[in-house]
Amino acid sequence: MVTASPDEMVKTWDYKTGAEPRLVQEKEYKMGNIHCLELCPDTPFVVALGGDNKSHNFTVFDLRNEDVIKHTFAERSLVQLVAEEGGGEGSSDS
Repeated sequence: MVTASPDEMVKTWDYKTGAEPRLVQEKEYKMGNIHCLELCPDTPFVVALGGDNKSHNFTVFDLRNEDVIKHTFAERSLVQLVAEEGGGEGSSDS
C-alpha cells in the first residue's frame, strides 16, 4: 500500500491480511504538497505523483528501485485486487 499527503511525504506500507500495516519506507520527493498518487494498473510498483511545487510538480518512479522495498517484497507473489464494476452481483449484459 502506498500513501501520500500534504506533508510532502510518500509512505510505503506492508499490509498483510489480518495484521496491522507496517511502515516500510517514508520518502520526500521535493514536490511540495502531494495532491495525487496513482499506481500503474499494469505494473503496480510504478507510481505517478502530482504536487504543487511549480518547478517539480509531476514524477513517475518504480518502487522496486528502492532497496528497502526490493528486500521487503521480493519473495512475495503479487496479488492484485480488482474493484467490481457494474453494481455488484447479479448484473448482466442483457
